[in-house]
Amino acid sequence: WGWKSFKIAEQFQDATVMSTTLNSIGSAMLFIDYERGCELLTQSLDIAREANIQINVSAALGNLASGSGELYQFHKAEQYALEGLAFAAEYDMDNHYQYLTSWLALIYLYRGKWSAAADAAWEVLNSRTVASYSRIMALLALGRLRTRRGDPGAAELLDEALELALETKHLQRIAPARGARAEMFWYQGEHDRMVEEAQASYDMAMRYRHPW
Repeated sequence: WGWKSFKIAEQFQDATVMSTTLNSIGSAMLFIDYERGCELLTQSLDIAREANIQINVSAALGNLASGSGELYQFHKAEQYALEGLAFAAEYDMDNHYQYLTSWLALIYLYRGKWSAAADAAWEVLNSRTVASYSRIMALLALGRLRTRRGDPGAAELLDEALELALETKHLQRIAPARGARAEMFWYQGEHDRMVEEAQASYDMAMRYRHPW
C-alpha cells in the first residue's frame, strides 16, 4: 500500500506525500532490513529538505534515531538523535525535541554514559508539558539507570512507565516497559516476577511478529 501511494504521489510530484510515504515504509523496513530502511528514510529526509517540509524532516530524523535505538544501533542512533535535536530546536518543535531527548537518554544509558542519560531524562521529566510517549521513554531510561546503580526509586518510575505504556496499547511502548521491569526484578532476585514481566512482553511481540 505504501508503494502504491508513493507511485501516485510521484506521478503528481507531491513532495509531502512522497516524503511521508517513504517515511512510513522506511520505518517499517528498519525491522526487516535495517540498511534498506535507513536508505528509504534518508530518501524521505532528502525530499523533505529539498521541499522545506520541516515536519517531515524532523519525523524522518526522529524515526532514524528511535528506530536505530530500538535495534541497538547506538552509534547511528546517537548521531541521528543529535541531528534531529538541533533541527527541532531551530524550528521550536517541542514535541519532537522532547521525544528525541528521551531517546537520547536511553541511548546514553545503553552506551554507558550514565550521567548524560540522567541529565537527558530529567530534562524531559521536568518539562511542564510533555507527551506521554516521551515521558514513557524518559521514565524507562531513569528507571533502568536506578536499577543498575542500585539507587532507590526505580520501581516507582517503572510503575508509572508501565501504566502509561498500557494506555497506548502499543508494543513499541509496552515491550520496553515490561523489559525494564523484568530487569529490575532480576536484579532484586524476584525471579517469578521477572519471568511474568518478560513473558508478557514476549507473547505480545510474538503476536505482532516483531523479532526484536
